Amino acid sequence: MARRALLGMAGTLIVRRAWAAPIVLDARDNGSGVDARVGDTIEVALLENASTGYRWDTENIDARILPLIERTSREPANRMPGAPGEAVFRFRAAAAGSTILTLKRWRPWLGDESIVERFAVTIVAAV
Repeated sequence: MARRALLGMAGTLIVRRAWAAPIVLDARDNGSGVDARVGDTIEVALLENASTGYRWDTENIDARILPLIERTSREPANRMPGAPGEAVFRFRAAAAGSTILTLKRWRPWLGDESIVERFAVTIVAAV
């Protein structure tokens, strides 16, 4: 892990992680708690079959603590028709604090009654 040192205002040496590996979560982490440090990237990868119309989307998050950086999709390893891919969400711990990250799998045009699954983790970010 690469590190860089900065000289603080009081002349103290502050060591910061420059390139930390992301914290990677998947469906097995549903309902758990995660400790992170400010600056960490949290990646959530969940199976999704977009051809059915059901997509993962954010439902609840304190964006001051954990803003969404990017939402992408990964193609299925198995290229068979109908094989699920992955929805990948990347968040950055931007400030110290605690937030519950909740994602929902739904058909957006049908509203909340179409929610078929939720994923939730508690993220505690510290300096």
